[in-house]
Amino acid sequence: MAVTATDESRAHYQRPEVREIITRYAMPGDGADGAWRVLNGDFSWWYHNEGDIQRLLNVDDYDQIVNKVRTLYQSLNVFWQPLRFGWRDRPDDSWPSSALPLGTLRDTVAYSLGVDIDRVGGDIEEPAIKAAVEAAAQFLVDDLKKNGIVKSTWAAFSGGGIYLHIHHGICRPAQDGPDVREEFFVLLTDRFNSYIQHISEEFFKIHPEHADKVKFDSLNNQKRVFKCILSVHKSKPFAVTPLDRDEIKINFDRARLPLKPDMIEDAGRWYSTFDPAEREPLLKLLDNFKDEEKETRARERLESGIRSEPGDMFRSPVKTEVSDFPPCIKNIIGTPNTGEGKTRFAGVLSAYLFQAGWGEDEAWDLVRTVSDRNGLGGAEHIFDSCFGAICCPTCKTIQEDAAGYPHLGLKGLGLCKQDEKCDTSPCDYGITFFMDEWCKRAQIERENAVRGAGEPARAISELILQDLTKAKGRKRRVNPITGEFEADPETGEDTIPELTLSPTKASAAILNHMPLRRSATDAKKDPCIWRYDSGIWRPDGEEVIEVLISRVAGDLSYERGRQETLKRIRGMADRVAFDSDPFLLPAQDGMVDLKTGEVSDHGPDAYVTFRYGAEVKGEADIRPSLWLLCSSLPDPRDVLTALDICSEAVIRRPSDSIIQLIGPGANGKGMFERMISELVTDERISNITLAEAKASRFGPGEVLGKDLWILSEVEEVKQAINLLKKVATGERMDSDQKYGG
Repeated sequence: MAVTATDESRAHYQRPEVREIITRYAMPGDGADGAWRVLNGDFSWWYHNEGDIQRLLNVDDYDQIVNKVRTLYQSLNVFWQPLRFGWRDRPDDSWPSSALPLGTLRDTVAYSLGVDIDRVGGDIEEPAIKAAVEAAAQFLVDDLKKNGIVKSTWAAFSGGGIYLHIHHGICRPAQDGPDVREEFFVLLTDRFNSYIQHISEEFFKIHPEHADKVKFDSLNNQKRVFKCILSVHKSKPFAVTPLDRDEIKINFDRARLPLKPDMIEDAGRWYSTFDPAEREPLLKLLDNFKDEEKETRARERLESGIRSEPGDMFRSPVKTEVSDFPPCIKNIIGTPNTGEGKTRFAGVLSAYLFQAGWGEDEAWDLVRTVSDRNGLGGAEHIFDSCFGAICCPTCKTIQEDAAGYPHLGLKGLGLCKQDEKCDTSPCDYGITFFMDEWCKRAQIERENAVRGAGEPARAISELILQDLTKAKGRKRRVNPITGEFEADPETGEDTIPELTLSPTKASAAILNHMPLRRSATDAKKDPCIWRYDSGIWRPDGEEVIEVLISRVAGDLSYERGRQETLKRIRGMADRVAFDSDPFLLPAQDGMVDLKTGEVSDHGPDAYVTFRYGAEVKGEADIRPSLWLLCSSLPDPRDVLTALDICSEAVIRRPSDSIIQLIGPGANGKGMFERMISELVTDERISNITLAEAKASRFGPGEVLGKDLWILSEVEEVKQAINLLKKVATGERMDSDQKYGG
């Protein structure tokens, strides 16, 4: 990758106040949830590589990026925290980047809907171009205001046009979960793109004088990037700087490097607030732009496992040769076009080549050749927006859509000349076999999804060698009995793939088949991996995964690969709070909400790690317990107090209570202790003595995660009353823990 950074750009990015503003935009949460944006250099540099693995760029790579590139981009997506530490194998011929995409809509927790209002030809510093761009931006802002979106809209001069952002704080789903997030953002971005197309049409009806000077570019999709605030333009001496949304006027002097302190102060306030009440008006506005037929197809693809994201859209497992291209794509390549539609030519070709199995470099060479012939400038931007980012348009869209870019219809351009192999999409042309294979895979994923997270053993049993390994080359076939080199007696092949454990494939497959989580309170370098099994979460995930890899991969498993697999699983697994609801009682045969009395079945979303000794649906008889209490405690009020103590023991919050059972022998103290112990279970009880608790630095840690601390040496209580008070009231205490347990 060429170095484009200059001394001027490096000095700009290293200004502490500039760095702080860019970093704050890249980490838009309050820090508690770790939400973040992907960084990108010069619109092409996405990944930080270490050896044979890679992850997406983030703020930790700031110095490395700005020392190499001039223009800094950030994603419109706001991603969930674990993705920041998600690694995958570096793509190669045996493991393309599409096999495990990093940064999908499933990983997105919020999204900054964006519009790039750009010039058409000319230069932004030409008065007529500048006026057209400003008018288009103001028209859009005013329409949003009219529909109730006022304080959540932010405008910025991009160096060559104007960016408009709708704050991500009002662009997030009401519920969480990968499937929910994916469907929400697929529909949200598609409706917003349609809305911007509508705005474009309305604007040019009113202002036909601007038709050849400005355009609305709204390609909101996964991993869409804009130049971030205070980024330097790729060729002009301008930075991305704030504009007043109420009166949009570009001031070239204020945006020129080096930036003056007052402009940097304005940038520090930019995109700093939003109005949560504007979420509903936004969604109501976008409801007017939903396409029922299109959204039904989108939902069907999501439900079947065939998604509109680059890692999940259909892609031919082998490169489709030009001779096998459909007529429309052949015509794009072979037909010169220096007029209308040349931008769409580049977009359709870029989207098709990805799904036709072409590598990025060879695909760009072809798109660039066609675009240069047609006299299209900025083809690299079109390629990056379409290759692996959007699906190739269907035959219907190509035939019937004549709207300009970013739409990819080709109506009226004379390219669609169908033959007998044409079906519903250019991607279907001549690859029926591969579509059948894809549908088989989707069916398997649907069957696994139906089983649900509550039955991991059945899904795990379906993992096969190909799920966990990749080919690193080929080797001669050996007869497993004789040890001699021997061709396959059926196919005649004398070589076979040389497989090795792939941490990227293995971690993805295991997470797809086995419900795994990390504890939100586990701050260790290698946090425990929790596994859902038989109604509760167990901390033996690492051990089970090791056994699974050894069973499936056998001798192909190796220590470094297993450890790397575990590392990636830890990075990708959701962090959750276990046993966080103190009023949820996990009984042997169900869950009881002690606040409402409602009973439900065990399920993974409750995130409980144990069961109490009680049964919900059993036929237990409470009368013997009541007889015991009534015979030991003649005052009915004391009986009720004893029952309250049992209830308090299973409500997992500090009770501010120290219960002392006193009296002579054989008065029921031991039976009451046994009764409450059977309810709470030994797993949730500590029996450490006060002497041990006071003498050992590990002592207080022995009551961590326990519901009861039962003591018998009453004579020592007085000397340890301060310790007991701290435990009973839930005060913080220092303690070591043995072996990190």
